[in-house]
Amino acid sequence: MNRGIHFKILGSLWLVWGGMATVNQVVGLWRTWGDSWSSAADLIDPMTVYVFVLVGAFVLNGWGLLSRKRWTRPVTIALSFLYLFTSPLILLVNFPWQYGVLPLLTLVLVFIMGLYGLWLMLSKRGEEAFRLYVS
Repeated sequence: MNRGIHFKILGSLWLVWGGMATVNQVVGLWRTWGDSWSSAADLIDPMTVYVFVLVGAFVLNGWGLLSRKRWTRPVTIALSFLYLFTSPLILLVNFPWQYGVLPLLTLVLVFIMGLYGLWLMLSKRGEEAFRLYVS
């Protein structure tokens, strides 16, 4: 199979994931606020800012992969490592068990996306294919 399709798949996955995470975060903020829209403390909460910055990086990188930008290789490697180590950490430290199986499946999918990104970008054939893909 042509390796270029893998870059398109990864870019699409990251765009979809970033869009879904953004909607999830906005809905979560809306539920937290309820009827009192006067509190801006939730917007400047460090975790909220972290999530929005991270989601923005994923969306930007997904767009960059689909647009064949050269800068996406190191960013993809960094974000894939982040995916790889963040998922088990969240699972061990702060897993929301009360929400059932869906968060667990989400963490597993994020972990798999991290593995996929690292495999694609760090393998010798992937590196060569990326050079061909962006040229």
